[in-house]
Amino acid sequence: MEEFITLFNQKYENYFKEAAKPAFTEACFKHYELLLKYNESFNLTRITTVSDSVLYHYIDSIFVSKALNIEKIKNAKFADVGSGGGFPAFPLYFWLAYQKGLNDIEFTMFESSKKKSDFLNIVADTLGISKKIKSFNLRAEEAGGKYKFREQFNFVTTRAVAAVSVLMEYCAPLLKVNGSALLMKGLEIHDEIRTSKNALNELNMRFAKKSPDYEIEGLDRKRQILIVEKYEQTKNIYPRKPGTAKKLPL
Repeated sequence: MEEFITLFNQKYENYFKEAAKPAFTEACFKHYELLLKYNESFNLTRITTVSDSVLYHYIDSIFVSKALNIEKIKNAKFADVGSGGGFPAFPLYFWLAYQKGLNDIEFTMFESSKKKSDFLNIVADTLGISKKIKSFNLRAEEAGGKYKFREQFNFVTTRAVAAVSVLMEYCAPLLKVNGSALLMKGLEIHDEIRTSKNALNELNMRFAKKSPDYEIEGLDRKRQILIVEKYEQTKNIYPRKPGTAKKLPL
């Protein structure tokens, strides 16, 4: 516990130029503790050491905050696509709720693996935040086609490894008009951007000003949060059947 908390506090202050509040740090630690406890049976992550987890799970996830205007996200609803072990959803929620005091924020995670989805709900229940953040065992394409979730979110985040055009098809049906997809990406995505023009037109989305580039020690490339805004309702034909977006990208 002490090693994680000490390192997390140090790295957070180094990268974000402010001290981490105790409740924020403690929530991240409790999530990490549960991640280790269930990792072997649930196959949640290959990154498990304290140093790597702090940097590549928690600090990296919190950088999504650089794409948010804190003054304009009151009562915001977030969706996270392909949540895995809970990144970036849990660290970002902890940051908003405990570091910035935004108690009206809600997160919905979509995870295709039932084991991982169950784990995410175990974390929420254990931390007593299940009314604010919960997981559903659904692929993004399934969630976007359900009335309960379609066009219900102000922001959709994803750390998934897929082309920009594919990620936009996952996110667009979930977003409200004027909502934004926050895509965690590297900088070398010029080809992805170039080939995503048709997807932008089809999905009624446009690139917005991206977040500042950032670099995390130990990684050999800089990263960014690519912001894609939705300006009109998504056509009813989207999302297509699960797997189609990857096989036949727009």
